[in-house]
Amino acid sequence: MARRETTAGQPAAEATRRATLCEAIASRSLVTLVYDGGRRTVEPYIYGLNTRGHEVLSAYQVAGESASGEAGGWKSFRLDRVMAVETTGVTFARNRPDYHPGDPRFAAIHCRA
Repeated sequence: MARRETTAGQPAAEATRRATLCEAIASRSLVTLVYDGGRRTVEPYIYGLNTRGHEVLSAYQVAGESASGEAGGWKSFRLDRVMAVETTGVTFARNRPDYHPGDPRFAAIHCRA
């Protein structure tokens, strides 16, 4: 079953978002984000704080829009720019070969594949 969560800046919404993303990472579920006004479907891999103190999701985008013009590939999504998170119920089989669980851009990790 898909799980949808929207944020309005409240701590409860942030806790729900964290739980949704960590659950998706643990179950290898694709997630659809509304990010900077566009919808993007991603394989989530790492969720945590980057070295600048921002909540960030490191994910491999498989579909959707992109401001950079590159719809696919590795992306970092700042969670303060995410308007909605929805798990799709679709899973992916394994980690991508170029996934780096020790990504140095993270100062703290909430969860990772």
